[in-house]
Amino acid sequence: MSRARHSGGFRRRGALQVWQGRFGPNMTPMVDVVLVILIFFMAGTSLINPEWFLKTESLKRGRAPGETDPFELSPVWLTVDLSVGPDGQAVYTGVGAASQPIGSFAQRIADFAKGTPTGKIFVVVNPAPDVPYNAVIAIHEACAAAGIERVGIGK
Repeated sequence: MSRARHSGGFRRRGALQVWQGRFGPNMTPMVDVVLVILIFFMAGTSLINPEWFLKTESLKRGRAPGETDPFELSPVWLTVDLSVGPDGQAVYTGVGAASQPIGSFAQRIADFAKGTPTGKIFVVVNPAPDVPYNAVIAIHEACAAAGIERVGIGK
């Protein structure tokens, strides 16, 4: 048996000889970490939905940034003041009316919105402290029915 060892046959190598025969760093842990990170980012991108992004308006074609159209209408700001009338009902003042009941506001704002692009109309509702909340909701719903989306509460 010792003769086979010395006559060119294979000999067993010990752990020390195997270790000394290696060169370079062990790449297995690095590959494992990179794959875990890759899986993490792949799973994370599936959570991004369109509603997570901010909405922005893009520039119109043919116009340099900061250049305005001289024929473009300026925004229209309407102020609607709400108060409680002598009979205890909510009344509004604004849009060419003084102390009118809330029920007539829907027709008045719809008539006003016919002549103006609704994207350029801003309505600010200023309720008095004693005005019921459903009156504010009625003004907001009337504006939405007329196509006006930019409605805010002041004061």
